[in-house]
Amino acid sequence: METWRFRLELQGPYATPWASGTLFGQLCWAKRRRDGSDERLATRLAALREGSELFLLSDVLPADLLPRPILPPPPFDPAKAAEHKKRKKLAFLRRDAFLRHRAALSETALEDGLCAGPGDAEHRLAHNTIDRQRSTVIEPGGLFFLDEWWPRLRDEKGAPAPERLRDLYIRTSWPIAEVEDLLAAVGSWGFGRDSTWGRGRFSVVGKEEEKELFAFEGNRYLSLSHGAWTPDLGSPRYKLATHFGKLAIEAAMACGRPWKRPLLLMKPGATFAASGTGPFGAWLRGIVHSEVPRILGYEPGHHAFHLPVPYREAS
Repeated sequence: METWRFRLELQGPYATPWASGTLFGQLCWAKRRRDGSDERLATRLAALREGSELFLLSDVLPADLLPRPILPPPPFDPAKAAEHKKRKKLAFLRRDAFLRHRAALSETALEDGLCAGPGDAEHRLAHNTIDRQRSTVIEPGGLFFLDEWWPRLRDEKGAPAPERLRDLYIRTSWPIAEVEDLLAAVGSWGFGRDSTWGRGRFSVVGKEEEKELFAFEGNRYLSLSHGAWTPDLGSPRYKLATHFGKLAIEAAMACGRPWKRPLLLMKPGATFAASGTGPFGAWLRGIVHSEVPRILGYEPGHHAFHLPVPYREAS
């Protein structure tokens, strides 16, 4: 089954991190809105849960970068403590460096390929919590914060800045032309929070079949996604992220409660050995929403599959 790399171009700021499961959910709602049918989407989701269809996708990543793989740390040199601390904060790895070293991957081999990413400017916005009975600010403890990120859209000469380009990898049994149409629809509406304010807008500027990144026989895998741990993921190394999901507006209006339960997921960059051929991760069911067993005919679920890249570690 082919894997595709889509090139996306951000059209402005975004207020929701580009997690794989969130994007999959928005693609599903785009399909429902386009088809005007609950039945078609329900059939697709049932096939996904049963394993007769496949849809794996990465997080949306900076162009030509991969999440930094979690590897065994090198011997610590106290004389280079400051350099080690600085390097530890670098969250991405250049794609070409990974391809060059993936037959014997190690922290030492990857030092020249690590980078901080596009450096989107982070803005933290303060909000007051309102007492709905008195229409006043709750005091004390009535202040909360929301973040959003602003990519650089133009360089010094006014040309489009490369920092706003993103990569999305998708492996699926769905028709790829349909996936591209759904991506374009999500980009036109906006991804995530505050899309009505223009947050999360993007355009699809290209796609190509990915023939290099996944074409390797390895003994471990690097995850490009926010995914769940399952027993078939052996010797895992990972960092955890708490996912706070919300229902789409149609579902929220139908049930009256938009908030999903928090989920604890493995972050992109997790590495693991695995038995079998996958898919790795899980479709999470029964724990996603606290009150509503079915929403618009669907059982609430969360896409927590990994899109894995094979590699070998240095012995």
